[in-house]
Amino acid sequence: MLSIGWSFIFTLANLAVLVFFVRLFLWKPLTNFMRARSLSVQQALDEAARERLRAQELRDEMDGVIRNAALKAESIINEAKQRAETIVEEASVAAKRESDAILQSTRKSLESQEAEARSRLRQELAALTSLAMARVLEGGGKGIESGR
Repeated sequence: MLSIGWSFIFTLANLAVLVFFVRLFLWKPLTNFMRARSLSVQQALDEAARERLRAQELRDEMDGVIRNAALKAESIINEAKQRAETIVEEASVAAKRESDAILQSTRKSLESQEAEARSRLRQELAALTSLAMARVLEGGGKGIESGR
C-alpha cells in the first residue's frame, strides 16, 4: 500500500494554510483591485466616448456657424453691390440732369447772345442806313452817280 508520511501531510497542511492565507489576504484585494481597475478603465473609455461625441457636436455647431457666417457675408456683399449699382445709377441720372441743365443754360445764353448781336446789328444797320440816306440827301444824288 501506499505509505503516507508525515512530510506529505505536513506539505498538504502547509498548502492548505497557504491557500487560506492567499485567499484571505491576496485573492480578495487582488480581485477588488482588478475590479476597481476595470471599472476605472471603463469609466475612462465612457468619458472619452462622451468627449468624442461632444467634440463632434461642437464641430457640427462650428460648421453651422461658419456656413451661416459665409451666407451672411455673401448677403452683405450682394447688398453692397446693389447699393453701389444704385448709387452709380443715381449719380448717372444726376449727371445727366446736370448736363442737360448746363446744356439748356448754355443754349439760352447763346440764344440771348445771338438775339443781342442781331439787335446790335439791326441798330448798326439802321444807323448806317440813316447815315447813307443822309449823305445821299445832302449830296443831291451826286455821290451815287460819281461812284459809277
